[in-house]
Amino acid sequence: MTTRVLPHGAWRLASYVLFAVGAVVALALSGSKYDWMQDMAGGTPPVEDASNNRAAFVAVVLAIAAAPQALLIVSARERVQRIVSAILIGVAMLIGWINR
Repeated sequence: MTTRVLPHGAWRLASYVLFAVGAVVALALSGSKYDWMQDMAGGTPPVEDASNNRAAFVAVVLAIAAAPQALLIVSARERVQRIVSAILIGVAMLIGWINR
């Protein structure tokens, strides 16, 4: 007999909330930290962020947000839940591609 920490419905809801928070964080961190300089002085050349730590952090956030969706694809009872999770993984990949 196995005991679950969370019922399946609560686990699914928690994974959707985690995905939404991760997507919002990834979108909030998109772009360069020096973009505000372009807005202040339009004639200045764009400053390149050589370390690219922000993109690496966004990739980690998106991976953490998409991992429960992959688990839901494996454990989902209904086909619709699998499709929704696959779409959300695609959205995470799209956000990562846009943010690169």
